[in-house]
Amino acid sequence: MRPDWYNAWRDEAIRQLNVKNDRLEKDFRVGHWSRYDYDVDTRRLLFSEDGEIKVTAEVQIAGYTSAKSQGGSGLG
Repeated sequence: MRPDWYNAWRDEAIRQLNVKNDRLEKDFRVGHWSRYDYDVDTRRLLFSEDGEIKVTAEVQIAGYTSAKSQGGSGLG
């Protein structure tokens, strides 16, 4: 059972996320680069095209990362 405020809260959270995603797309073309990688040591996402890094983003991960995990992403 959801509290009375839940639907409005959820709708506002989704609206804010869409605004932020639209800005990332407009300012940095996030979502259109041909490749992205996560560098565990520097905590950065690296967006690249044709082997050239175009955008870097420092990120904060909720959870853990590990250079030894399967697939190299370290997200688990």
